[in-house]
Amino acid sequence: MDPHRWQRIEQLYHSALELKTTEREGYLIDACHGDADLYREVESLLGRSVSTAAMIDRSAWAAADNLASTQTILKARDMLGPYEIVGLLG
Repeated sequence: MDPHRWQRIEQLYHSALELKTTEREGYLIDACHGDADLYREVESLLGRSVSTAAMIDRSAWAAADNLASTQTILKARDMLGPYEIVGLLG
């Protein structure tokens, strides 16, 4: 990707992050001046930051506590979401 293009994407991304979520779309439409590819790229990055922030907001300790409180004992061939337990570590 052209370094100037990437710099523009990064600039728009950081500017949009400083806005309220409800203001971002209007800002990007104006700032991208009809460049749909630029708009999609910045919007994609913003979508990732939102999902990442949502993940980070949930404490790992809370998730671990939740798992421990179920008294679940996982063994080989059990599934944990999309993951298969293949054996004991350590």
